[in-house]
Amino acid sequence: MSRIQVFHFLLDHRVGGPHVYAQTIAQYLEQKGGFETYYVTTAKGAITDIPLINLRHYWNPLYLLEVPLNAVMGTGLARRAKSIGPTVFHVHGAANIAPVIAAGLSGTPLLWTFHETVPGFKKLVDLALKFLRPGNFIVTAVSHESTLVYGTPGAEILPAPVDPDFWQPIKEVPAAEEGGPLILSTANLNPLKGQDVLLEALAQVPGPWRLRLIGQELKTHQAFAKKLKVQAEALCQADPSRSVEFLGWQDKEAVREQLKRTQVFVMPSRSEATPIALLEALCMGRPAVATQVGAVAQMIPTKEFGFLVPPENPKALAEGLTKALALSPEQRTQMGESSRGHIQKNYGTAKIAGRVASLYKKLVKS
Repeated sequence: MSRIQVFHFLLDHRVGGPHVYAQTIAQYLEQKGGFETYYVTTAKGAITDIPLINLRHYWNPLYLLEVPLNAVMGTGLARRAKSIGPTVFHVHGAANIAPVIAAGLSGTPLLWTFHETVPGFKKLVDLALKFLRPGNFIVTAVSHESTLVYGTPGAEILPAPVDPDFWQPIKEVPAAEEGGPLILSTANLNPLKGQDVLLEALAQVPGPWRLRLIGQELKTHQAFAKKLKVQAEALCQADPSRSVEFLGWQDKEAVREQLKRTQVFVMPSRSEATPIALLEALCMGRPAVATQVGAVAQMIPTKEFGFLVPPENPKALAEGLTKALALSPEQRTQMGESSRGHIQKNYGTAKIAGRVASLYKKLVKS
């Protein structure tokens, strides 16, 4: 069989979790051979090979027009690609229905991966499924919770992958630098990611400490980003031994360098499936405090691996952060070794990418 052309469709041109998921798998499979990858996003972004139309960032209701336009473009793309060789559309995200419709209209093999647990997207999923022919598509999800939200109990669970060779822990636990221990959180500034809850929690944690927030300010959530900066300023004014830095978007090398110096990683999300940022932190052996959403409880199954707290609960989050900051160097090392071993065994790239490759081959043979 000639190389399989895989078109990864991503709903947004701004790099986020689904993009990392797609790139991690694609890069591994390309190195192994037999696959050729293209990234298709709405609008032009950092990893885009083929841009589609993006209207909802001008006005969200325009998504109703964006979907049919991109479905037509996707259908044309499918027909051109299939004239060259075996082709699979790998669509990421429950709301990303235009390429799903295009796959159905053109008869293109489809792998559709759900990355989120947003109930409001279920109607979109139900609509897109009507265009698909049984036997020509496979639905997967990064967590069991996603299958429940979207009513697809037969979906195969394919959690997000992480590369243990890249996300290597340092040999020694980082000591707190001047200014106190470093707390790191990585996510675009979005209400679903709960940075406002984190800042509210940290108001209950005396300094000294330093918080660094890695994540892009989104045009769709400018008011939220402004609110966060007001919260951060108030925190630091109330206690000058605290500091909060907004670092913006960072590439994976920069994130890794920050994790190397981090005493505690925190994920305060209101909603997740299998959050890649948390996987990366755990793989590097960083003690983590995370909200119990999506499949996070499988990533941190016991207290041996980290601290779980309920979502949207600043008091519980503050208590978890206080416990994590109080760990001795020996305790941090032990927790880090346990969490890395667990993540490496269950979420390593080779394991997840191998399963994805098998699904691609099954689709093109069907």
